[in-house]
Formats: sequence, C-alpha cells, structure tokens
Amino acid sequence: MGMFEDTVLSWPEAEKAFRERLAISAEEFALISAELRGTAWTISRITEYQTMLRVKRKLQQIIASGGTLNDFTKWVEAGTAETWSRAYTELVFRMATLGSYSQARWQEVNDPDLGDEFGYLMYDAVNDDRTRADHAAMDGQTWLANEFPQEFWPPSGFGCRCEIRSLNEDLVQRSGGTMRSGSNDLPTVDDGEGGKRPAQPDEGFRSNQAMNYGEQLTAELAGLRGELGG
Repeated sequence: MGMFEDTVLSWPEAEKAFRERLAISAEEFALISAELRGTAWTISRITEYQTMLRVKRKLQQIIASGGTLNDFTKWVEAGTAETWSRAYTELVFRMATLGSYSQARWQEVNDPDLGDEFGYLMYDAVNDDRTRADHAAMDGQTWLANEFPQEFWPPSGFGCRCEIRSLNEDLVQRSGGTMRSGSNDLPTVDDGEGGKRPAQPDEGFRSNQAMNYGEQLTAELAGLRGELGG
C-alpha cells in the first residue's frame, strides 16, 4: 500500500483531519484523556510553539499534495533548530500521515452509502519483522462493521502501520480472514507466563484515536491550563 512507502497519498479528507488537530504542548498531551489524543497533536522534542506550528504546516502540505519522507527529512534538517535522528524524524512523519489517513478512513467507513455495500471491517497488519505481536494477532480478524472493537482502530501504537479494510460478503470469503462475533471477541497472544491473554493496543492507544472530540478537548484543556497556570 502506498501509505506505507516513502511517498504519501494525497487525500483531501486526511489533510482536513490533520489541519483540524489542535497543536498542544507535550506536557498537555500527556495529561489529556487518552480518548482525546486523536484530536490533538504534539512533538515531544519541540518546546517552542511557533516551531511546532511550522512543522505542522509542513506536514499538512505533504498530506495535501503528496510528498516523501525524504522531503520531510531534508526540510527538518534545513529548517528547524532541532537535532532529530532519522528514526525520530520518520516517527513524526508516520504518526502525522498515518494518523490522518486513519481519521479520514473512519469518516469514510461511517458513510451510510458505504456501510450499505461494505458491511464488514478487517484489521490488516503489515506482518514484517517490525510488526508487534498484538498487532500481528489482529491481522485478518474480521467483524461486522458495527461490532468492530473501537480500541483497535489504528494507529494501535507509536509508528503503527496497520489499517482497516472495508469488505462485502464476497470479499470476506475471499480474504481468508477469521470472522469474529462481537467487539469483545478478540484473538489471543502469549502472556509471557505460559498462558494466553486477549490482544490489546499499545499503552496510550486503547481508544479510537480517529474519533473527533474537539469540543471535549477544548473544555479539558481549559481546565488543565488553569491547573498548570497557563
């Protein structure tokens, strides 16, 4: 899939989703409720707010028109005062682009016209040596769209490359995936103690990051900033 390559997909809905994410400090991001984090955006290694906004505008431009990780890397090296490793630069890039695609995908699958034709959702992991065990366990797992476990809507962790596929009955049969019954019916993984436990997203991502809670975020931030003296 193109979204996992160096070149990102130009997707107006994804650009809109990213543009509407509120840039906040890393301190505030750590304190807000987990379910609100998909509505916000931060970079832990930037403390200057205007620099953060400049990075956000560049990422927004890349999402809107299509660009590459290499383009972003060159821009970071030339245009910010930050010293980032290649790995951290890629993490910032991936979390912005893939998170925005995820939000646009959420809006898409909730379109009533699409739901009438594609009534199933399948979790699709990349399945390479970077795929985490819980994410790999979810690969191919399929639910009725209205039963999909919301906590597993990607991203399911930092740098998560998983995605959701919409399927009709014919595609479900051809996919060879596992049909699940209800949002609590999850695959299992080793618990490290000789037993099994249900698969789960990474810590801090156990909610649907694609839902837009803009009003709740604004209200919660107002309270936090009062407590922080901001």
